Amino acid sequence: MTKGVVTPFAPAMPTIVSGSGPRLLDDRGRTLIDVCSGPFLAALGQGNERVLQAMHDQGRQLTYTYSRTTRTQANASLVERLVDLAGHGFERAHLTSGGSEAIEMRVSAVAAKRMP
Repeated sequence: MTKGVVTPFAPAMPTIVSGSGPRLLDDRGRTLIDVCSGPFLAALGQGNERVLQAMHDQGRQLTYTYSRTTRTQANASLVERLVDLAGHGFERAHLTSGGSEAIEMRVSAVAAKRMP
């Protein structure tokens, strides 16, 4: 499975075949605890039925639209909840598709604020 993988660590990296909650199963039958599950919302747990059902329901209605060019009720509800949770001083939120876009938007906002 490591053929074509560009990293010196590939031979030592486990090949994950399934997951449940915070546990992962590799191709050697070892159970591993997922301690780096932050990316892609995996911190919610592998196979989380509530999350899977919400994804299924949303996917049946609308799979994806780009948040910089369109609005959806799901995004509006999420922003409202984030703003409420964040409290005073954080009355607005901007959704992005990832970290690099978030940095780009922050740099753009700072630059726009400095413009006369």
